[in-house]
Amino acid sequence: MPQITLGIVFGGMGLLLAAPMTAALFVVGKTLYVEDLLRDEA
Repeated sequence: MPQITLGIVFGGMGLLLAAPMTAALFVVGKTLYVEDLLRDEA
């Protein structure tokens, strides 16, 4: 879904950047979730 959206909005450059941006956002979200989870256990 992000590839389609960025492709429509930004054209070819959006398609090239969609996968890396999605991966980066996934890593940031997962990191924040894990840090929050560990903080709650401590």
